[in-house]
Amino acid sequence: MIAVAIPATADEIAGSGFRSGKWSGSAYTDQGAFSHCAMATDYQSGIRLHFAIDKTYHWRIGLSHPDWKMTPGESFQISYEVDRYGATASDARVIGTDFLLAELVATDRVFNQFRRGKMLKIDAGSQSYSFVLTGTSRALSQTLKCVERNIDYRERPAPGAPGVPSASMSLDGAMPTAIPTHAPEATRREASSGPQAPQAPAAPASAEASNRTTQMPQTAALDLPDTGTDGQRTAASGIGPVVLDAPEPTLDAVRFMFRIFRSEDFAQYRFTDHTGAGADASGIDRSAAIAWTSPRGPGVLKVYDAASAQLDGVIAEAIAEDARKCRGAFASGKKPAQEAPAISTAFTACKDGEVYETYRDYVAFRHGSGNLYLIASDQSGTSSIDETVPATFVRSIVALAE
Repeated sequence: MIAVAIPATADEIAGSGFRSGKWSGSAYTDQGAFSHCAMATDYQSGIRLHFAIDKTYHWRIGLSHPDWKMTPGESFQISYEVDRYGATASDARVIGTDFLLAELVATDRVFNQFRRGKMLKIDAGSQSYSFVLTGTSRALSQTLKCVERNIDYRERPAPGAPGVPSASMSLDGAMPTAIPTHAPEATRREASSGPQAPQAPAAPASAEASNRTTQMPQTAALDLPDTGTDGQRTAASGIGPVVLDAPEPTLDAVRFMFRIFRSEDFAQYRFTDHTGAGADASGIDRSAAIAWTSPRGPGVLKVYDAASAQLDGVIAEAIAEDARKCRGAFASGKKPAQEAPAISTAFTACKDGEVYETYRDYVAFRHGSGNLYLIASDQSGTSSIDETVPATFVRSIVALAE
């Protein structure tokens, strides 16, 4: 079963729209709070292909066509396959007369298939569809960043305004997810020229009928969503450890920090947008995979390529950059974490009188993917430093590894 509760409507967050090639997307709310980010594009068949990532970083796929007439609430099994990686079964639910939604397996392997794959085939009941996936890597990355930017969004209702009703269809183990259920007016086609809607397989009328082979009609959707190339990695300062900014390692990092922040020690930590960091921001800020805010100050996580980075080298690079930017008295230090020698910690301090112009704690370690993670926590602009910050991160990292 699909573990979602699907509101009947979803409101777009003003100013959240983004584009990537022929894909376009936005952030949406459920009862005034952020629900998910979704992206979509139209194919030559008239089908609109959707992807959505919700606030818990689960992701889903949807198909819609303005001329489809399906029964809301109906569910049946579909299968999807990227290139020749093998088909994966999923339960799908009709959430609107023209909209079908299915959950995607939340694994790095599947995400990587959609990022690198060229062709997606979906068998939905008695129908079969094929989609060219060019451009999905950049588009999925933009959708992920959309979640980071809007995850804390909540509408401020006008004085005296009534609550926002939400008619929903609930399934067991519900998690909120909503996707706009209608394609734009420009995508509408004549029903006679469009593809057939997905349907649950009909039961055979007799034993003889059950032995006959059903021929699956094929609808080829060959519009190329994007022709751009997908960036995979960037080098900081052109040499040294390679910084990864592709969707797969970024998604790994988001999932990891999402688990970290579930601890009571991080109850007030919130993901935030760091993509607009200006020229004065450090290299850690500009090239970080994700960022957050907390009562102690902001923080970021940077992902380095497994083959190019070592713990000592990454920390040394961070210390050198902080020292270069310091306009006051500079101090730094580094050592392995006492609780886990495989984790390295360090700090940098730039003090101007009694106030720290900048103060940063660093925690560096190998993630399960093999890539190296560098967490930077900032407590700048204060004379009082909370020295427990790196130890709190180390304890949580060790606990996740156990």
